Amino acid sequence: MSLYIEITESSPGYHEVVLRGSLDTETYEDFEDRITKLLELKVKAVRIDMSCLHYLSSMGLRVLLTTFRQLRERKALFLAAEVQPQITKVLEIAAALPEESIFASVEEADKYLDSIQRKVLEGDDDEDDDE
Repeated sequence: MSLYIEITESSPGYHEVVLRGSLDTETYEDFEDRITKLLELKVKAVRIDMSCLHYLSSMGLRVLLTTFRQLRERKALFLAAEVQPQITKVLEIAAALPEESIFASVEEADKYLDSIQRKVLEGDDDEDDDE
């Protein structure tokens, strides 16, 4: 899978990050590197355009949550825009999970997130189903 990342500064300290493709175990490191470099600057807000982000793995989720925490610590804003329904579902589930790890491996976590996103895309987002 691939991920296209575009970062622009709309005004001093205000940045937009456009993501297209999949933020997964193959692409998260590039995104993490780009975000780390961005956060070295004086940042007031980061808006992430997710209108074309189609898949989010556990590693991609980790980078997004880390970015959110780092911005919050700096009293800067983190905004997610045009989040696709399957990505919204992953973010909702992540907010409901305890901080400690509940999956035996990254692969197990990704398998779970993959099934959730597939269900949402197929129109069946009942999260009570067992995997």
